[in-house]
Amino acid sequence: MSEKELAAGMSPRAGARKIGGSVDVSVLLQYVIRLALAFIFTRARIFGVFSPFALSFLGAGGPGVAGAVTLIGALFGYLLAGDLVW
Repeated sequence: MSEKELAAGMSPRAGARKIGGSVDVSVLLQYVIRLALAFIFTRARIFGVFSPFALSFLGAGGPGVAGAVTLIGALFGYLLAGDLVW
């Protein structure tokens, strides 16, 4: 990749697949996996009551879109599970 392309902010991954020319498939797949893992981690229990795994995964999600997708997955998991301990 040339220095001009790197300076313009283009991805250094030359063989990345795109959907419709705008979205990188690997990034989209990463977001779907984050959402699914956060949803699944809401069902993991410790001592029969607490479910801290999705919250810790949310903390590790980081800022930006990845963190927002993780937050959405955790929210859906806690709300759809129906047994959120207050």
